[in-house]
Amino acid sequence: KQFHDWQRFMEQMWEFEGITPEMMRRQRNQSELLQRLAGLADDRKAVELVLQRSADLIDRDFFALLDRLLMMATNQGQQGADSLLRLRAQLLESTPTGQQIKQLQDKVRAILGTLNAKTTREELLAKILEAWREEEGREIVGGLLASVAPMLDYQFLMLVSQQIESSTDAEERARLEELRQLMTSMQEQQTQSRQAVAQQVQQILQEVLQATDPEAKLREFAEYIDENFLGVLAANIQAAQRNNSQAAARRLQKVYEQ
Repeated sequence: KQFHDWQRFMEQMWEFEGITPEMMRRQRNQSELLQRLAGLADDRKAVELVLQRSADLIDRDFFALLDRLLMMATNQGQQGADSLLRLRAQLLESTPTGQQIKQLQDKVRAILGTLNAKTTREELLAKILEAWREEEGREIVGGLLASVAPMLDYQFLMLVSQQIESSTDAEERARLEELRQLMTSMQEQQTQSRQAVAQQVQQILQEVLQATDPEAKLREFAEYIDENFLGVLAANIQAAQRNNSQAAARRLQKVYEQ
């Protein structure tokens, strides 16, 4: 089939994935609204006026867009992160969808408040399964898992697998299998995110090392110089020392000091 309009071609492509032109237009409108609100984040009254005209665009998908933008701003050390946090807080208070999300967050905080350093994996799993049985349990557990990510290790996954194997209740087994899949998916996303950050840091470090003026290059990348960068740099110094690459170690050490 021939197309003479690129936009129509792209719409046709997305339709094969079940995404209609109306859905795409709504997402574009939401993206434009988010950009507009981000520019007004420090003016509550201006945000309220915009929301009065575009309240129908504020749904779970909109908050997902906002959260992705907020995560990017935070990871990159951008100053706008604080403004976006204030915008998110206002939307949580003033929109129906925001109030629903806030209720879910309050439930997650309540569960987290019952955990402490002595909480065992078995106890944590019991709390997760209890939350899973609630209305909107998947959303509650998603937020809970993100908050207790360090505890979701191999042993915890083994515990879930053991529970699946020992369960005779088909509904309980299905619930546990979905939980395991959700955990595995989250771990894969976290691994990919860490790898992406590490690759970005390594690329910046290479540019600094290759620059005629490393200190000036560091100032250029100042917003990216964080704990991740220093950690990768320290690991490179240790690797150079182990390999008896003294010149490389000294050059890396100088960058660290700068």
